[in-house]
Amino acid sequence: MTTSNIIWSAINSGLIILITFIGSFIVNRNLENLKSSLSKERYIHKMKFEKEFDIYQNLWKELVVLRRSIFTLFIPSYLFVPFNPEAENKVEVKKLERFRTVLKKATLTIEDHTPFYNEKVFEYATEVVKLSRKLNSIYHEIKDPEEQYKKTKKEKAKMLSLIDNIEKVIRDRIGNIGEAKLIG
Repeated sequence: MTTSNIIWSAINSGLIILITFIGSFIVNRNLENLKSSLSKERYIHKMKFEKEFDIYQNLWKELVVLRRSIFTLFIPSYLFVPFNPEAENKVEVKKLERFRTVLKKATLTIEDHTPFYNEKVFEYATEVVKLSRKLNSIYHEIKDPEEQYKKTKKEKAKMLSLIDNIEKVIRDRIGNIGEAKLIG
């Protein structure tokens, strides 16, 4: 082996080592960048999930209270205080006041978080508020409990159905968010 062959062999070996080192450095740097990017995406996904989950949790609490309030509107007052029209009237007034308070709180919750709801949740929630306001005006205008019951039966049933639909959409939404896989 001649001296020039040995030099060329050493240069080639040095270049191979240098290229390997540089390649390894570049690959490691790219891997670190990818890990960092995925970590940021996971963090953002986690934060988005937690925020959306909190919003749906608050909405659901308000809708459950609203649904209970609607159920109490279905129950005639004379079942609470039989044979006492004055007491029946007081019970009706209290039920209606409670319904109005609950409606106001639910409406504020819906309005406060409007941009963060899934489209279907927002659509159903908005319809719940509209129906609640309609029920409120019927109860305000009509004083006879039997007439109120007849006039509001359809709206109450529709509202309860809408609340059930919101529950289904939230369940699906939370399930989809929680199961989402990050593809990088």
